[in-house]
Amino acid sequence: MSAAPRDRWLRVALGTVTLLAGGLWVAGVGGPLLGAVMIPFVLLCPGLAWSRHLSDDLGEVVGFGIAISVSLAAVVGQVMALVRWWSPGTGFVVLAAATALGAGIPRRPEPEGAEGARQEA
Repeated sequence: MSAAPRDRWLRVALGTVTLLAGGLWVAGVGGPLLGAVMIPFVLLCPGLAWSRHLSDDLGEVVGFGIAISVSLAAVVGQVMALVRWWSPGTGFVVLAAATALGAGIPRRPEPEGAEGARQEA
């Protein structure tokens, strides 16, 4: 699959998971269902939204995405704890905003001839 269709598919998946997680949280759904949606959201969505700009290789995008997501979740949680404003809802809103921002920025088009040069290397 080339980069453009995969990027479109990834953006749709990110939006779907983010909206599903937000909808369940707003509806007050708890327990295993919320955990089954919220944990993958926190561990994947914010980072995948940004890492898709770094590489065309799906493995690299996922690897970088997990690292970025875990780091961002830790920073958001730490900042909220240090300013004594701990709230899971606020943390979700910050991570959802980071996801929306990263997914909303279009990828740069590849320069002419870049694909052929990459395959030769």
